[in-house]
Amino acid sequence: MGYVLFKKAKRWPGGRVPYEIDGQSFPAGTTLRTDIDTALTNWNNDTILDFVPRNGEGDFIRIVPDEANTRSAVGRSGGGQKVVLAAYPGIPDGAPISAIHQRSDQVDCFYVDDSGAIRVIWVDGAGEWDGPVALTPPNTVQLRATLATGRLTADG
Repeated sequence: MGYVLFKKAKRWPGGRVPYEIDGQSFPAGTTLRTDIDTALTNWNNDTILDFVPRNGEGDFIRIVPDEANTRSAVGRSGGGQKVVLAAYPGIPDGAPISAIHQRSDQVDCFYVDDSGAIRVIWVDGAGEWDGPVALTPPNTVQLRATLATGRLTADG
């Protein structure tokens, strides 16, 4: 499947697409960030588009996570526009999780992801998960395995 943009105003000038990557959700050196960087390199090598890190441009894309919504606009729409990926830092096996029944129709779950950031996800009244949202930058909390139990604990 492919797309053709007939309106020139929707095309990226010179095929150059400035981008930003949500650094709290996709920290440098993580598997997800490496996958994104590799994909951008492949696009640059194999297509007529050239993805370049944003350097103050008014029109740009911002790569963000969203498990539920993976639709993004095709072409340039002006200003900063989201490109969403169905990927987000997961909950490592055995990681500490705190659940809070905040309202009658919502439960919040706080956890430390594999990058050491504290995140929150929640279940709304319809029983659907939403989030996750990074509450802190990566490396805020260090996870370590407890030798006796093999479970992860958080220091920080």
